[in-house]
Amino acid sequence: MAPPRPSRSIISTLVSDGALHKAQRADDGQLVYSTDAVQAADTHDVRLVARVDVRERAKGSTHSAFDALLTARGVPTESAGLPVGDVVFVAPGPPDLMAPMIVERKTAGDLANSLASGHIHEQRHRLTQVQGATSVLVVEGLHEYAPRHPAQPTRAALETALAETRLLGLTVVQTVDQEGTADVYQAIYVHWAGRAASAGGAGQVDGFIPVASITGLTPSAAPRAALAQRMLMQTPGVSAAGAGAIVAAVGGVGEISRLVARDGRAAVEAAIADVRPGAGRRLGGTVARRVVSAVVDPMG
Repeated sequence: MAPPRPSRSIISTLVSDGALHKAQRADDGQLVYSTDAVQAADTHDVRLVARVDVRERAKGSTHSAFDALLTARGVPTESAGLPVGDVVFVAPGPPDLMAPMIVERKTAGDLANSLASGHIHEQRHRLTQVQGATSVLVVEGLHEYAPRHPAQPTRAALETALAETRLLGLTVVQTVDQEGTADVYQAIYVHWAGRAASAGGAGQVDGFIPVASITGLTPSAAPRAALAQRMLMQTPGVSAAGAGAIVAAVGGVGEISRLVARDGRAAVEAAIADVRPGAGRRLGGTVARRVVSAVVDPMG
């Protein structure tokens, strides 16, 4: 049975200089913010557009429905190839300037597929390369996610991936569905359009950056091992050497999660317990149990 759907959509939304503020959908359908800055902004004299990556538009009817939600909220859209992220908010030039915020949007299913393929590591690396902008990962419907087959990551594994994402300095926003995501886009749009209007144009706003600054990003050499090691080092009793030895012998957090699903928790704990960092002693059962618990039950 699917978990109950929240009766009121609680989201985090970016409404003031990149800071997170809570927003809640009231019974009448309106969003109630912890600040009234977004609602008070006058954006009529500024052209700002949500520039959506062409690969998102290629998703067809699903994205057409999302476009309609944005249009209904007064957010104009256009498509273009983006080297990073799924959407940026652009004041067309010349030169084209963008609000200092890059959004990567994923459903819980998209996140599971990216984690299983390892693609998420490359995406996160590219997002952390952008200078002068806040990178935001918006995840839809995690509360309803359940793996469809044993090879798919568990919900706990997705929670771990989001915790790892936060450690890298990215902002994670969870929404109930695409309407909640459209609300987040609207809040970002209205805030930055309002700032541009108040300043007399995007070029006068401290924070807007050239769109050209996100081109030419280089692929990561091999971020997966380093990211996994960093995540495992958050576990009490796991040193840098111990985390590196676990990654080399068993794998990172995604691999550990998949092994637990395939072989069972006890087998994975036994394998980690036998790991010896350098010429040191075995990590032992206590540390192994902590590591597996951190991966499969990060909120526990």
